Amino acid sequence: MRSANLLNDFAFKYVFGEDCKEANDALKSLLTVFLERKVVNVHVTNVGVDPILEAFVEFDDNTKMKLAILIDQNIIKLHRLSEYYLMRLFGSQEEYDLNPCQVIAFYDGKECEFEIDLQFRNDSGILFFPDGMLKISVYSTQNLDKSYDQMNDKEKMVYFLNCRDNGKTKMIENDEVIQTVEKRVETISNDCWTKWIEDFRIQQENELKLEFEEAHKRLEEAQKRLEEANKKKVQEANKRADESDKLVDKMNQEMT
Repeated sequence: MRSANLLNDFAFKYVFGEDCKEANDALKSLLTVFLERKVVNVHVTNVGVDPILEAFVEFDDNTKMKLAILIDQNIIKLHRLSEYYLMRLFGSQEEYDLNPCQVIAFYDGKECEFEIDLQFRNDSGILFFPDGMLKISVYSTQNLDKSYDQMNDKEKMVYFLNCRDNGKTKMIENDEVIQTVEKRVETISNDCWTKWIEDFRIQQENELKLEFEEAHKRLEEAQKRLEEANKKKVQEANKRADESDKLVDKMNQEMT
């Protein structure tokens, strides 16, 4: 079952977000790589069916951060979700206790560079917030054509999570962080893998159903607005016709 791609929101949330020591150790190791700082404590704040992983992170210098991890195959949807969750993280804090907030987004496509960092700037390029206060980091999961020895730590981790067979064994043998993640993966039974695969299937079906229902609702609303507009035009035309008839009648009366 390890052949499953871990860069699937349900799989990722299950592997790294479950309330157990192995998952927590794997998440700390993962975040240490992508945040490039030593993570000493991490608490997943939305344990449950939500496929988005949200967490409160503490570093070895006693600083803290709020974090969300997203995965999607649609780059436009991913950007919108990233902005939404970043604002949600930031807005959920008290004004006297603001911590940096960051979204890590994995995009399953090749249309962008491997790593892109986004921050909020004005037209002159000046940051709206202090550097690193609000940040989105996007990683393309399929834009890797390097050998293992040429990859940096982030590239190795994405390559491993994306479950490409070539070089995977070498990674496990030579990388302590990947060993920690693999240790967590090995604790998951086949029944558990089957469950999240089924959960993901159901979620996809529900999303498609909701999208169809929303599209149908918008179509019905558009048709209703069109009918109302046409009805209003007919009423106005009839009104103008009545007024014209009255004017003609009045003129005829004045002429007789």
